[in-house]
Amino acid sequence: MPIPAEEALPSWAPPYLSTAELRSYERIDDDADDVELDDAIEAASRAVDLDCGRQFGRVPGLEQRFYTARYDRARGRWLVSMDDLMTTAGLDPRLQDADGVDLGAISSYTLEPRNAAAKNRPWELLVVGPASTRVPTGAESEVAITALWG
Repeated sequence: MPIPAEEALPSWAPPYLSTAELRSYERIDDDADDVELDDAIEAASRAVDLDCGRQFGRVPGLEQRFYTARYDRARGRWLVSMDDLMTTAGLDPRLQDADGVDLGAISSYTLEPRNAAAKNRPWELLVVGPASTRVPTGAESEVAITALWG
């Protein structure tokens, strides 16, 4: 899911290079400038995120996030745009009511783009299948997805 430039990035956004790696690359033999190197690494990493419109990190553990489904009349399906997802390990899409009460799992769905795993790309969309026992209504933050994001 693209990141709008005005939104702050979550704390899990990783640096894409370690201080030791930058020191080695620049042939710096001491750690006197590590604070400045860390700042430069962080700034460059966030610039990459903003330029690409996504992050390339992964949260350390399962995390629940909330999304609003939209109905696509052309496809006849409920679609849930979500943050980047590279693994289905621990994936658990569920519905909840306005009070946050769990209404049950979305039992039938596909992830898109369909060929994402083969191309080592993230899934960005959950498509609720016609056989699902639970179907969204389009209410705000109705879809709760637990996953290893990133």
